[in-house]
Amino acid sequence: MTVIAWDGRSVAADTQCTFGDYRGPLRAQKIVKRGDFVYGITGWSGWFEAWVKWHENGADPANIPAAGVDASQSGNFLVFHEGKALTCSAQMPYLQEVGAPDAWGSGADFAIGAMHAGADARQAVEITIACTPSCGGPVDVIELSPTPPSRAARLASVAHLPFNGAA
Repeated sequence: MTVIAWDGRSVAADTQCTFGDYRGPLRAQKIVKRGDFVYGITGWSGWFEAWVKWHENGADPANIPAAGVDASQSGNFLVFHEGKALTCSAQMPYLQEVGAPDAWGSGADFAIGAMHAGADARQAVEITIACTPSCGGPVDVIELSPTPPSRAARLASVAHLPFNGAA
């Protein structure tokens, strides 16, 4: 299981390696910097290199990495570049831009809530680890931008959602 959090200036991820209900002894690298890009993966980490190569070779939806027997278990592939975050999966092989803050993986709900309450990406992953046994290990962080979005900007990014008091 995984949590990857993006606060608009940095990306953070847990490093727990999980096989079904079993917590593995290995340290999983779920985010990596390659040149000007930062990549992330949730789901089956064995696909990470295949997804990175797919992106480096033009991200053609017709040539996505083979999903194996169950594409619904493939997770998300994430690309961070020039202040933007893009996500796709074997089920939806078109890179789609998303806004900050955002999070992916089984711990995403905890991380998004933490960031809306003022936590940065690292803190959001640490809070998630404290709240769920499906995420754990040391936290990896990759800085993307020197200026984090303000709390007001983070709240404005979700002002259209019904929980802000609007009907």
